[in-house]
This record gives sequence, C-alpha cells and structure tokens, in this order.
Amino acid sequence: MAVENINELPENILLELFTHVPARQLLLHCRLVCSLWRDLIDLVTLWKRKCLQEGFITEDWDQPVADWKIFYFLQSLHRNLLHNPCAEEGFEFWSLDVNGGDEWKVEDLSGDQRKEFPNDQVKKYFVTSYYTCLKSQVVDLKAEGYWEELMDTTRPDIKVKDWFAARPDCGSKYQLCVQLLSSAHAPLGTFQPDPAMIQQKSDANWREVSHTFSNYPPGVRYIWFQHGGVDTHYWAGWYGPRVTNSSITIGPPAALTPPNPRLQNPEWCDTPAEGLSGTSGHARWSWGGRLPPLSFCFREMGHSNSTLKESLVRWSTEKRPTRASGPSTWEAQPVCAPHPTPAMSLLSINELPENILLEVFLHVPARQLLLHCRLVCSLWRDLIDLVTLWKRKCLQEGFITKDWDEPVADWKIFFFLCSLRRNLLRNPCAEEDMRSWKIDSNGGHHWKVESLPGAHGTGFPDPRVKKYFVTSFEICLKSQLIDLKAEGYWEDLMDRFRPDIVVTDWFAARADCGCTYKIQVQLISANYIVLAAFEPPPVTIEQWSDARWTEVSHTFSDYPPGVRYIRFQHGGKDTQFWAGWYGPRVTNSSIIISSKMTRNPAPSTTQPESMQG
Repeated sequence: MAVENINELPENILLELFTHVPARQLLLHCRLVCSLWRDLIDLVTLWKRKCLQEGFITEDWDQPVADWKIFYFLQSLHRNLLHNPCAEEGFEFWSLDVNGGDEWKVEDLSGDQRKEFPNDQVKKYFVTSYYTCLKSQVVDLKAEGYWEELMDTTRPDIKVKDWFAARPDCGSKYQLCVQLLSSAHAPLGTFQPDPAMIQQKSDANWREVSHTFSNYPPGVRYIWFQHGGVDTHYWAGWYGPRVTNSSITIGPPAALTPPNPRLQNPEWCDTPAEGLSGTSGHARWSWGGRLPPLSFCFREMGHSNSTLKESLVRWSTEKRPTRASGPSTWEAQPVCAPHPTPAMSLLSINELPENILLEVFLHVPARQLLLHCRLVCSLWRDLIDLVTLWKRKCLQEGFITKDWDEPVADWKIFFFLCSLRRNLLRNPCAEEDMRSWKIDSNGGHHWKVESLPGAHGTGFPDPRVKKYFVTSFEICLKSQLIDLKAEGYWEDLMDRFRPDIVVTDWFAARADCGCTYKIQVQLISANYIVLAAFEPPPVTIEQWSDARWTEVSHTFSDYPPGVRYIRFQHGGKDTQFWAGWYGPRVTNSSIIISSKMTRNPAPSTTQPESMQG
C-alpha cells in the first residue's frame, strides 16, 4: 500500500508513532499539523498508552482518571521542587533569612546524640543555634514547568513535607511556614502550624510534618517554604532543632482519581506526643520512622489492556484544548475514529514511505530519536542515521540557513554540538554575587562584587553586563570545575570528535592603580590528570592606564582524548598594595564547546550512553 499524503496513513500507525514523541512536542508541534493529527493526539487512548509506557500506570490499572492528558503531565513533572533539601551542597539554593546565635551549620548524620534517619540515603542535616535561625526557598512554578492554566484550571495537590529532630540533651523549638503566592507575591494559601516545642531529654527521634494544599484559589505562581528554630537553653554552639529532607511535590488532584479508603481511616498515624501540636487542616505531625504520606500518593498504576483497534472503532467524547497554543483550556467534544479498512489492518510499519517517516521524525527531539526510536527496527535505525534527517533538523532549529554551503563532517554530531552550545561557566557576570565560584585565594580585603563602570573605570562593551568581580592588594583567585558528562557531553563525543573548546575572559584595571591579572585553564582527565593547559604569563597594567576592558581568548583544538573536566581559574592583585579593592576587575568569562571540529574523524554511528543527561 502506497500513500502520498500523510492524512492517508492509518490512525493506528500514527498513534504508534506518537507514543514515541515527547508530550510537549505532541502538543506544541505535532498537534498543529492538521485536524487529523489534532484529533488523534486528543484521544484518551494515546495518553493512557504514554502513561503505561512511562510507568505512571501498570497493566492491571482499573481506576478511573478524569483527564489522562493532565494526569500524564502532572506525573511527568512530579519531583521535589526544593533544591538541596538534605544539605549535600551546603547552603546552596537556600536564603538565610535569620542567622542568629552561632548561625546555621551543616552536620553529618553521625555521632551518639542522634537517631538514625528513616531514609538511609539522607547523610546530612541543617542545624540551628541559640538564637532563631530561619532559611527559605521560593519555588517559581512556571520555571519548573507548571504553566499558568494548568495551575488555575486543574489546581493540582501541593504536598509539603519536612523532617526535624532535637538533641536529647537540649530542648528546642521548631517552626515551619509555607505560603502559596500570586504573581504579585500576595499569599493565597498558608500553612503555619504552631511551633513544635521539644523538651530536654527527648528521644531525639526524627519527626515528619506534612500538609496538602487542595482546592486553593487560582493564581498560584510561587511557593514560599521557610523553616528553622532555636534551642530553648541558649547554649553556645548548635543545640537547636535539626532539619533535613524537606520536599514540595505537585501531584494530580483528588478530582482526577478516586478516593483512597486508607485516608478516611488512617489507623497508621501515631498519636501526637507531648509538647507537639496535633493536626492542622490536612497536616499531621508524626513520630519515629517514615510513615505513608497523608494524602493520596500515586503508585505505579496501570489499566486493563485493550487493543488499539477496539479503542479506535468507536465514537468517543474526548477532552481536548480549545486553542492550539498548548495544554491549557479544555472542553468536551466528540471525536470520530474511522473503521479500519482491510488495507489499513494489513499495513506494516515497514511498508510506510520513508519520506513520511522522515517527516514525523523531524518533530521528535533528537535524544528521543536515538534513545527510543532508533531501537524500534532496522528501518527506523537506517532512516534516523540518514544525513538528510539531521540536515533538516539543523535547518529547523536554526543551526544552519538555507544557503548554508560549509562542509560538515558529521551532521548528527553537528546537531548535538549546536544544541548543547552555551556558556558552561555559571554566574560569569557576578549577578549572583560569588555563587558557583570556589574561592581559591582571598587575600587582602578579599574578593568583592561591584557595579559597572565602578570608580575610575569604563563601561563594558556589552551593555547587558552590569557587574564585575574585583580583587584586592594581595592575591585573589577563584575557579570553577566543569563536569562535561554532567553538562551533556558524553565520553565518545569528546574522545572521538574532540570539538573545539573556546575560552574567553575580560579584565580591566582602575585608572588610578596598577595591577596584575592572571588566568589558567586546564583540560583534565577522569583521574584529574592535566591533558592540556592555557596559562599565559601574568599581565601587568601600569598605573594611570586608560582602564579599558581587555578580552583574552584561547581555543583548545585537537587535544588528547580523555578530557572529562575543564578547570577555569583567574584573578590577580593590585601593584600598589592599597587597602580596598584596587586590583584587576574580571567579568563575562566563558567556556563554550564549539560545533567546529578541527579533527575530521569518520562519521560515527554511536550514540550517547543514555544521552548522559
């Protein structure tokens, strides 16, 4: 059977293809192709199959779900929205709102005066002192993938959990406040139970507090989480409450699933202990080991198997978006699925025209093509390895133009290098103070962040750059170590193709003071052996210079195989030894892995190991 138009393809074949396309691509791109694709993408069958494929349901699932599309998105987004909840990264991501006494501290879960945490993967905790210590995070829901109409129309359950404990030799007071905020940061919902007072000589068990926000007002755009406390004996050191493993998760609302009988009779809940508040709304304090959550927790679910043909040969009422802009506003409309003809039922996927399959593959993200689609069969593998597909994907993404005439050794690798291309250094322009930088040397009056142009300085060539780092009268050095695998650059890509690594940095002096600037960049192996380095002689700028910004750059090409890390370090000092910050100023540093390859190896048929992130 030959088909010339994509609308002649059998619906069961198209549905099979759509199960391999990520959900956002289905709604943002594929759904806009034509009315046939729109109707198929709106079928319940497709979203139930995608839920099954992703493990959100299991084969024997038989509970009703009101909206499978929304259920799929909520499950795929489900994760802890709080960063660094267990202190593995120090205080990264946390705002220290109140830092009293001897201030916040991170300690290991070890020693005699504590009980083991119920989850053996948790290794550290935050601990407070003899004056109040509070820390917080603000979760931006849109940045986390929860678009506005999803939150306003569906209002998924927002589940908050926190764990705290006291030392047995000292009493303490623990407090928690969680607020749902509007775009103007006005509170739309608040959970703030009474502070938990723990008496001296307690059992030091870890306690869990949890709360579920349900059916809250529309307009929630942020979630503010704050916790902490103080010891009640005012002892120097860190004797206040300990906190760890905090979480905020968003799950399908109860309206999408049937009630859980266990919630109506929660016999597993312990009685609140002396000195601790009881329940508050949907919240409950619980003692000792890890207990089940207090609101319905979606397990790995499934549905009864039915053939695709049976689900297609019927009239069905499906919920689908009324606009083509995305998964937003829903209304019930009838969708007709035609009866398959004999030709349709006999059609094999290998009989489809290659041009039709290639057209579909254009809408599939590259990582999914290699991780899933390429493994379906030899036909799909050969089509996905075609140069034509990757040239068209490069054109579609804007990596090349229609009049492109430069030779490319491997279009697949070129596509991935272009899609990964970005500055690998974090916080290069001091917008987040010293965050993400390791301070190697902090001489004189230490590193400092100032706003451009600064005293006796000049404006930066790029008006988007607003700040810079500045050094002092003794050597100041700071660095970053880039893990290439964590950034998406898998080992075979770096070893076989060795794309150019371009390093740039900008520095300037004050007009009224001389200074010395230095930079060092190293390519490092998995065993931290230096494979290549860029370390020019230090640059000395005399007093009464023009204070103009100077760019330094270097390109690593055809370096040895085995590069796994890049270490970037820069800094300097002033030459007059003046108190304050008169040394070199640095900003807008960058490390970019180019799509250019000085080496031209034979085209690779390998693919990333699980795409390495």
